[in-house]
Amino acid sequence: MYKIFCDDTLIYDSTLDDYVISKGQITKERNKSGSFVFTIYSDNPFYDQIKKMKSLIEVYKGDRKIFRGRVIKEVVG
Repeated sequence: MYKIFCDDTLIYDSTLDDYVISKGQITKERNKSGSFVFTIYSDNPFYDQIKKMKSLIEVYKGDRKIFRGRVIKEVVG
């Protein structure tokens, strides 16, 4: 089970249909910052709350945090 939080607000839960994202992918490299790329749809209730360079994204697999980072780039389209 995966969960994604934006500034401590749940924006995705793999067990809930209302909190949908697509194409989530975490990349980790030794001695480098990791990245998390995902697509969030406009019908997600928290779509407008993600702010570039301000929002903190945290990804959990079960109870274990597997990613933490800021939003660096956004593509709207």
